[in-house]
Amino acid sequence: MSNDATAVVLTPAVLTAVKRAKARPMPCLLTCALIANAASFVLPISNPANLVVFDSAMPPLGRWLVMFLLPSAVSIVATYFLLRWYSRNDLAQPCHAADGNFTLTAAGRISLFGILAVAAVLLIASALRWNLGLPTCLAALAVTAIVLVREKTSPLRLVREISWSVLPLVAALFFIVEAVKGAGALHILQTALSWAEHGPSVVTTLAVGAAIGIGTNLVNNLPLGLITGAAIQSAPAHLLLSKAVLIGIDLGPNLSITGSLATILWLIAIRREGMEVTGTQFLKAGLLIMPPALLLVLLAALLVAR
Repeated sequence: MSNDATAVVLTPAVLTAVKRAKARPMPCLLTCALIANAASFVLPISNPANLVVFDSAMPPLGRWLVMFLLPSAVSIVATYFLLRWYSRNDLAQPCHAADGNFTLTAAGRISLFGILAVAAVLLIASALRWNLGLPTCLAALAVTAIVLVREKTSPLRLVREISWSVLPLVAALFFIVEAVKGAGALHILQTALSWAEHGPSVVTTLAVGAAIGIGTNLVNNLPLGLITGAAIQSAPAHLLLSKAVLIGIDLGPNLSITGSLATILWLIAIRREGMEVTGTQFLKAGLLIMPPALLLVLLAALLVAR
């Protein structure tokens, strides 16, 4: 699944398990957000921003894995251990084992199968270079219909549970892209990438990755991915710089709640369950976790390039 889908689907389930165990919720909740972003360049479909950055220049799957498998592994492992260190006091608190045996209901089993089916559809559509939106939507609607019929439940209840406010939010991000392009940002990025190509590879890779990573938290990674993707496609940059841009777009949002759509959806899912996580709480964790993880991942990308 993409990082967005992972945050939406798994966060409520993790929160339910944490409540039953009477454990401190923040370590597990932060894991849902931070690891979803940290793992979002394992595959091209792991983050919609990947498709935006590379677009028609998307490498074949085999080439993608050669480029990003090691950086992805470093990203996940580094983020996990940094988060574990950050949460060490909460994790030291006792929790309660579950009482009784819990099994999935029939609807739960169908939903689990549906999640796997949607993931398979995403992989197949990506391999065939189809647009991912329609096949994924149809697969999700088919699974939903099966569950509703099986449970004899009205679809109106489901419709009321959808966070419709996300739609204008996403639309607004695309408006921001056009506004920023009109202000000359595309030309500035093209010039910056062209300049970076002539510098030492280690310095420029770290500088571009860090700049993009921080930038995602100022304007969100989706519009920044659209703009940088357009800059790369109109004036093709060195592959190493393209990798640094993608890593910054995917991992940089772990700094703040506003960094990615996945994190915003994660926050909405938490609030729907009656919990509140402030921007300050997330930023405090992000400041300690994202920068060292980003540095290690960029160094791993340089190692692969050599």
